[in-house]
Amino acid sequence: MTVWYAPLLRRLDVVEAPILPRHLYAGRNIETAAANQEPVGTGPFRFKKYLKGDHVTLDATGLPAGTDATRFEADFVFASVLARTADVVRDNMARVGVRLRRHSLEVNAANERIFVRNDVDVAMASYCNGSDPEIGVTRAYVSTNIKPIPFSNGAGYRNPEIARLFSRAAGTIDPARRQRLYADIQASLTDEVPYWWLVETDLLRADRGTIRGLRAWAGDLLEQAWMEAERP
Repeated sequence: MTVWYAPLLRRLDVVEAPILPRHLYAGRNIETAAANQEPVGTGPFRFKKYLKGDHVTLDATGLPAGTDATRFEADFVFASVLARTADVVRDNMARVGVRLRRHSLEVNAANERIFVRNDVDVAMASYCNGSDPEIGVTRAYVSTNIKPIPFSNGAGYRNPEIARLFSRAAGTIDPARRQRLYADIQASLTDEVPYWWLVETDLLRADRGTIRGLRAWAGDLLEQAWMEAERP
């Protein structure tokens, strides 16, 4: 290339321009090469190893499969608005012999059973967070918030070091120092997995073109909103 082409790097992906390491695939069948079982992970979860049929390790925990391939059953509680996601969870767990008994409830009834009564084996809920981790994230992990109230530390997770790091991060002004503290928190939480995060949702809002001052990113959505007079 003799001139810059801005989209090049974005196009070097697995769909349009896959690049394979020669030392792993040269002279081998790409579909059956051993390297396919050792992918390079990204993000908070890094791949370590894959063992075909690894779910049989449940046998060693005293949970052998029965004649119908079921190892155990559990009550699965969730709000009805999450029913489609719950179906996926149920089907995936069934593949490893866990039969989930679905309890689809109205939102407030689900929150009462999950957070207040803690009457569940497995539960699914949707947490909303603010733009700062202290607003919405801390509540789910610190032991001081294991309380019978909706959207608290429903997992009953206790880790004094995590609580200390959250407290330090909330009281630190320097953005770089806060970032390091939250990175340490994230590293621990993705290792211990008190929650198993399934999806990240995007919420859409629609408004008329005459409305101004909406703060879609903030809790005070309408506090500064105003409406232009419509043209005749």
